[in-house]
Amino acid sequence: MSNVPTWLAIVLMLPLAACSKTEDKKQPASSTNEAAKTKTTEVAAKPETGEPETAQPETGKLEAAKSEAEAKKVPAKDYLSKSWAMYINRVPGGDENSSDSPADERAAAEVLRKEAHALYKKKNDTEAVLKYEEAISHWANGKTYYNYGNSLSNIDRLEDSIKAYEIALQLGYEKPEMALYNTACSYSRLKTVEPAYDFLAKAIHRGYNAFKFIEKDPDMEFLRSQPDWKERINALVPEEVRLGSDKFVGTLEIMTPRDAESYTLCANGKLVYDSYVGTDGSCCGATHTGTWSLKSGDLVVDWTDSCSASGEGEVVMSTGICDQYDSCTKKVCAPDTEMGKMILVQREELAVMQRRKANAIIEDGEAMVTPFKGTAPAVCK
Repeated sequence: MSNVPTWLAIVLMLPLAACSKTEDKKQPASSTNEAAKTKTTEVAAKPETGEPETAQPETGKLEAAKSEAEAKKVPAKDYLSKSWAMYINRVPGGDENSSDSPADERAAAEVLRKEAHALYKKKNDTEAVLKYEEAISHWANGKTYYNYGNSLSNIDRLEDSIKAYEIALQLGYEKPEMALYNTACSYSRLKTVEPAYDFLAKAIHRGYNAFKFIEKDPDMEFLRSQPDWKERINALVPEEVRLGSDKFVGTLEIMTPRDAESYTLCANGKLVYDSYVGTDGSCCGATHTGTWSLKSGDLVVDWTDSCSASGEGEVVMSTGICDQYDSCTKKVCAPDTEMGKMILVQREELAVMQRRKANAIIEDGEAMVTPFKGTAPAVCK
C-alpha cells in the first residue's frame, strides 16, 4: 500500500465522525446539515403523557392533511346521491357555518315534507317530487326519502325511486320492509325478474306480511306473470300464513298461568268469549263478542259487544283477578269500546298448533283448537 499523507487521512475521516454523532444524546450547535436531518428519526417523548412518539416524515403529514380535507369536502348536490344525503343528514342546511340552527333546518324540512305528502295524496306527484327535494335541501332523513321514492315511482322514474328507497334504508327508515317491498315493485315494473324476487324476499324477511295484497298489487303484475311465481312465492311466504281459516273453526283454548281461556270461533266469522271477570272487575262474568279473521297469518279479533254482570253488596273476597260480591246483577249488553282490535294468536303459534297432536297438553301461552262435534253451537247463529 502506498503511503498516504497525514493531512489527507484526517480529511478522509471527517464524514465518518459526523455520521457517528447521530447516536449521541446531544447535538452540538455546530452539527452538519446531515446530522440535523437525522433528528426526524429520533424517538421523542410526548410533553403531556411522556409516551414515546415517532415523528412523522413530511410525506405522512401531507397525506394526513389531504385526508382531513377530503373528509370535510362538501359533496356535489345530488338528491339521489348517497354521499349528498348522508352529508345533509349530518349537516342540516349543508353549511356548518350557517346562522340557522340545525333544529331550525330540521323543522323547515319537516314542514316541506308534509306539504309534499299532501300533494302526493292528491296524486300531484310531479309537484310533490319538487317539494320533497326542497325539503331535502334543508335536511334529509329516511322518512322523507321513502316518501320521495313513492312519488318518483308514481311518475315512472323507477330507477330513481330505487335509489331513493336505498337512501331511505341507509338513513335508517323506521319501516325497512316497506322500502324493500316498494323496491321490489319498481324492479317488477322494470321487468327485471331476479332483483324483484331478491328484494321481495328481503322485505318478507324484514317483516312484510301483506301477502294477500301481493296477489293483487298492480306493481307486481309482471312478477306474477312468471311461470314459477306460485312456486317461488310459496317458498317465500311462511307456512303459517298459507293456512286457511277453515283450519281454525271450533273451540280455541289459550293456556294462561291459572287455566285456559276458551273462545268459540264460528265458520261465519263470529267469535264469542265467556269470561268470569265482569267489566267492573267483579267475578260476576261477561260475554264478549266480535269477529275473527286471519290477517297475514295472525288470528285477529275485532271486539264489538260486551254483555256483563256487575257486583252488588259487599265484597266477600278478592281473588287478585276479580272481586267476589254478595250477589251479581243481570248481564247488560253494550257496544265494546275498550277492547278494540287485537291479535289473539300470533302466526308462529298457529303453525305450531296445527302440528300439535289433539291430545297434547298445552302450556302457558300455547293454543289449541278443537273442531266442533256435530253442528256448531247456538252462539254461532
